[in-house]
Amino acid sequence: MEAKPRATGAVRPGGRTARTRAAVLAATQGELEACGYAGLTLEKVAERSGVHLATLYRRWRTVEGLVVDL
Repeated sequence: MEAKPRATGAVRPGGRTARTRAAVLAATQGELEACGYAGLTLEKVAERSGVHLATLYRRWRTVEGLVVDL
């Protein structure tokens, strides 16, 4: 039985990645409303979203990356 090859670049529509992204973007929006862009930090977004700071650095790298994704 041959294994079916996975499509390169295939994105799963749900799962942990989708939940993490949704939580981070919601936290980013909340922090923007509460503190404005000048007060927005990755640390505050991580705390509000319940996601580890390393995840934010790995996926978005900067505050600007979060805002652009939002």
